[in-house]
Amino acid sequence: MPNKREATSDAQLSDDMSHVGELPQGMDFLETNAHLVMGESQGYDICLLR
Repeated sequence: MPNKREATSDAQLSDDMSHVGELPQGMDFLETNAHLVMGESQGYDICLLR
């Protein structure tokens, strides 16, 4: 890394939290909407989470 800079963003946590009421109740959001692919290639383990 040539230069060290402080991380900055114009996104605010309050913007994302405004949608928390739209999440399904009583179920894990990640388990319901994610895909996990595991494998091996050229001796390396691969794990893809979407």
